[in-house]
Amino acid sequence: RPDAVAGFGFIAAPAGDLVINACRGGRPLPMLFIHGTKDRTIPYNGGMIRSTARERLLSAPEHALFWARHNGCLDTFAKSELPDVQPADKTRIRVSTFQSC
Repeated sequence: RPDAVAGFGFIAAPAGDLVINACRGGRPLPMLFIHGTKDRTIPYNGGMIRSTARERLLSAPEHALFWARHNGCLDTFAKSELPDVQPADKTRIRVSTFQSC
């Protein structure tokens, strides 16, 4: 039941070319993407993650842009950074929010 879904969240889960090419239609839904820029298992910049892969993974920004366009958003987004509450862990959280969705 498509009407039972209120939104989606992706954690280090960019789509591949085959999924993106097959995914068309449907109503716009809120999306949340979380992906570390230094992820060694699922690279932030996408690409082939193993030699036997049949499809390229989109980069985290490409994946977000695909869904933003699907939802009718502009290609532009606002950037912000959350406060660094634990400087010792050397991580930061950057937020990108697509506009006019």
